[in-house]
Amino acid sequence: MKSFKKLIALVLTFAITLAYVPATASFADGQTLVATSSANASENASDNASKDASKDATTVATATTEAASADASKDAASGDASKDAASKDASANATGTTETAIVSITFANAGKVVVGNDADKTLLASQQLKVTDADKDGKLTINDAFSIADTTYSLGGFEATAGWITKIFGISTSNTGIYVNAAQANSTLDAITAGDVLVGFIYKDTTGFSDKLPYYTPVSVTAIANVETEINVNSIGYDSSWNLAKAPVASADLVTVDANGELVTGIGIVGKTDASGNAKVYFANAGTYYVTVFSLDNIYVPNVIKVTVEASSEDIAPVPSVKKPGKVTSLKAKVKKNNAKTKKITLSWKKMAEAEYYRVYISKKKSKGFKLAKQVSSNNLTLVKKKGTYYVKVKAYNSTGAGSYSKVLKVKAK
Repeated sequence: MKSFKKLIALVLTFAITLAYVPATASFADGQTLVATSSANASENASDNASKDASKDATTVATATTEAASADASKDAASGDASKDAASKDASANATGTTETAIVSITFANAGKVVVGNDADKTLLASQQLKVTDADKDGKLTINDAFSIADTTYSLGGFEATAGWITKIFGISTSNTGIYVNAAQANSTLDAITAGDVLVGFIYKDTTGFSDKLPYYTPVSVTAIANVETEINVNSIGYDSSWNLAKAPVASADLVTVDANGELVTGIGIVGKTDASGNAKVYFANAGTYYVTVFSLDNIYVPNVIKVTVEASSEDIAPVPSVKKPGKVTSLKAKVKKNNAKTKKITLSWKKMAEAEYYRVYISKKKSKGFKLAKQVSSNNLTLVKKKGTYYVKVKAYNSTGAGSYSKVLKVKAK
């Protein structure tokens, strides 16, 4: 029984051994099979390792290539961005900004509003101007506004160097002032925006630069004919210490500016300021008026306020008419010694109910050469003059205009 079991075991062992031997090999080559299998395993392992190494190398190479490609793309993108930025900057320098702005400009030359040489002879008082980037610097500046105005209205030439005016209205000068919204500008390179109010002028006082710029509240007015309208007037300019100072425009006339840029100081007077710069302006007729300040005591830049006067409606009662002043009468003079070389001449005349103020004129000749000596609200005036013979006459004014001159009075200051 045991022998039979051994036989069965031997047969099974042989069968299992054959199952693990390749079909082409013999049992006698069993040791060789093992060695071959081991070599094959080693070769397979080597192949696998080589493949894995190759795979890893390929992976690394691929990753390196991809990284290099990414870096190259990044650099290219950066380069493109730089090129785009440079191109954009170059384009900006070449074409400037496309923005525009509507601003108000007033130009004056030595106390007179500038009139253009264009076909319409435009009065450059509160004139609306479309500003573009004329100098292609990428922003809108005072320089652009002045250049465009010069070309549009044929003013004769405008030039500025590094923000400093060297020529304006065709005149080579640096005695100029610029204000934007009643504040002094630093230079023509200052930026401007829509709605700004620009004033450019040549000083009348080119020694002390004492010209003061009047400005108004409100900045423009719509009024009704025969109805008084209130405004307030202040000024800005250099004081005796060369500091910019603001102050009310006190006791000054408000006058109209004619089409030639001249101040109309007779029938053109439409109001007078009080000590605080407050005034009531009055217009009898509808129309568009440009009003500025006139005074014998100060030099004012003829900066204007635009007043649009509409016709009276039937619902509004007109202001009672103001009677025009008549002829000044009873002009007299008293002469007293002032010092060894001068005399005090005290003038007086009859007060007139219609007169708001008087103007006194004096000359050394009876019939010509009269110059304005002083404007006063009272009916008397004292002048200090060198010894000699003088001729004096006086005229009264109010909002409707002026009366007649008094008789010429001969005054001997001996």
